[in-house]
Amino acid sequence: MAAPGEAAKTAPVELAVVEDELSVVPDVQLLTDPSVTYPIFIDPALSKQRSKWAYETSNGENNDASAMRVGRQPPSDGSGEMYRSFFEFDVSAIRRTNIVSAEVTMTLDHSYSCDPTSVYLYRPGGNITVASGGRMPWKSRPLGSSAQAYLGSWAGSANESGGCGKPDQGDANAVFDHAYLKDDLQYAASSGFTIYTLGLCNCSPTNNEYETWYGYWKKFYTSGIYLNVTYDLAPYKPVPQAFSTTTDCYQQCVSPAWVRTTTPTLKVSVQDPFGGELRTIFEVRTAPSDSATVAAWNYSPWAPVHTYTPPVTSPGTSPAGTAVWKVPAGKLTSGTYYWRARTGDEVYMWSGWSPWQTLSVDTSPPGVSSVASSEFPGKQWGAEVGTAGTFTLASASDAAEFSWQVDAGPVTTVAATGGDPATATTGSYTPATDMVHTLYAKAKDVAGNVGPTVEHQFWVTPAVNRCWNWRLDETSGATAKDWGNQDPEDWACPPIGPSVTPMPGAVSSGVTWMPDTERGQVAGFDGTGQIATSSAVLDTTKAFTVTAWVKLTDLVSGSVQTIISQAGDDTSDLSLQYRQEANGGTGGFCFTMAADDGELTMACADPVSWPVTEDQWVHLAGVYDPTLEVVRVHVMGDPTFCAGDFAEAPFTSPRPASGPFLIGRGTQGASDSPAYQLTGQMSDVYAFQRVLSNNEICQMSFS
Repeated sequence: MAAPGEAAKTAPVELAVVEDELSVVPDVQLLTDPSVTYPIFIDPALSKQRSKWAYETSNGENNDASAMRVGRQPPSDGSGEMYRSFFEFDVSAIRRTNIVSAEVTMTLDHSYSCDPTSVYLYRPGGNITVASGGRMPWKSRPLGSSAQAYLGSWAGSANESGGCGKPDQGDANAVFDHAYLKDDLQYAASSGFTIYTLGLCNCSPTNNEYETWYGYWKKFYTSGIYLNVTYDLAPYKPVPQAFSTTTDCYQQCVSPAWVRTTTPTLKVSVQDPFGGELRTIFEVRTAPSDSATVAAWNYSPWAPVHTYTPPVTSPGTSPAGTAVWKVPAGKLTSGTYYWRARTGDEVYMWSGWSPWQTLSVDTSPPGVSSVASSEFPGKQWGAEVGTAGTFTLASASDAAEFSWQVDAGPVTTVAATGGDPATATTGSYTPATDMVHTLYAKAKDVAGNVGPTVEHQFWVTPAVNRCWNWRLDETSGATAKDWGNQDPEDWACPPIGPSVTPMPGAVSSGVTWMPDTERGQVAGFDGTGQIATSSAVLDTTKAFTVTAWVKLTDLVSGSVQTIISQAGDDTSDLSLQYRQEANGGTGGFCFTMAADDGELTMACADPVSWPVTEDQWVHLAGVYDPTLEVVRVHVMGDPTFCAGDFAEAPFTSPRPASGPFLIGRGTQGASDSPAYQLTGQMSDVYAFQRVLSNNEICQMSFS
């Protein structure tokens, strides 16, 4: 608690008790004074009336406790005996506190002398207690020697006798406020006293004869004896706070902290038991020692404490406030420092220092020293498109993490491990397209410094053009040959090496070989037949394209007719079909795929350029593009120009079709029973394990 300033206006406060509540009532006139300057502090000091008083006489006489007597009583009032008086206070409320000021006040009722004479205040040796209002043996509570604590004196008079030759001198207020009293009360508070006993006598520390002189005789009232104390407690030690991740640090923001700036902002939580106005000082040193070199501080260490001008906060007692200081520019460089803080209140009572906090300044961003990949090495032909790979990133030892992306893809962050260098392996990356790609990577350290972006260019090998081709140009037999990757003259499906295993189709009844004036030798389907491979051909979870020439000869007998399919679970997982209900019942060619939950997605072309009619050859294609997550159907009937109809539908999560590749029918049910069979003719069926471009599909429609 602070005492009022020298120029401050003060007024006493009153206490009001209503039921079980005690209220402090401020002075109304002071509050309403036009010249008042805010803030106003309602902060009464501790005021304790004495709890007991007693006395002793030199002759053991006089049991009159109506007045508190001091000195030698004149014959007119008694028999010339000497008096000493004692009183005690309950000081348990100020135990272990710091005393700012102290005074003892009482009222003088009568003095022998007309002129002011002195009375002396002591704390008896041993701080022994007194009996309330009773007489004690003479000098049982020693006063006036070096064994006792002398606490000051007061001089005054209160003689109503007209013989004094002065106007009426009534009661006088005695105030004892010597520095000795403050110091001794501090000793009592620090020692944990609960009772504080004082004694009055005329025994001067330098002249005990005063006690024998009638002229020093006095009588005080036994009530209204007060100990008025202004006391305080030092603020609590500051508690360091974490650095800001926005401006100063990144991962390690508490001691030992790493920051990326030479002007970090230091913050501590500060708190005062009495809600005082606090001042906080900070210092940064090169070692955690009082004798270490000071790198920065916000006060002058050679000036008196009361001239410190650090940041100010007023946190009160709950919750704690925050003191903030930003280290000025030019004080710190890269390296390790140690900082701490302490807090003082408005009467310059200071807390202890906070614990030393370790602070490392790092302004150097880490660079990515290398990028390595066994699947996709830098500026070399790497793995085939669709192959998963990883990249190993390396940087300086203080790197905490790496961020990376390929081309304009999403940015991914991965933690660094190891020492020198720090490394990290990216998550799995699967290129969806071939040719040139670029990985962009950069490193970030624990302080939050971000290094420059490093580029790792790599070349993705195009997928092997694995394809299958059933020309359906046989003249006899029960097998449809697979010409895929075996005919050098086939530009769409050329040879790729000896590893190709053909997938011939078994021809069932209901399929006949026949000549056609437009397509040459073709396969005819009567609505009951099929051509089937022995196992699955396409991986339907990856990109693929199927194409075929088809001529429908009976649109009435089958409302759904399947040109190409691959059997799946309970249904065809891919189907290129004619569907009568498409386009509002006008019919159309559709491409259908099943998702992993069994739900079918269908894209149907609106027959604008080529209306669906019987006995007309059309070139069809169905495409699954996982990069764009769509399925498409192409219908082209012009043998000269790429004109036709097209449709597209969004599609994700395909499921693997494990059944045979079927020409001329679909499947239905758990046993993959024949369904939706074709009535018509077919020629040149292709299956590609890749996405054919629109131009490639167009070129195939010319053949």
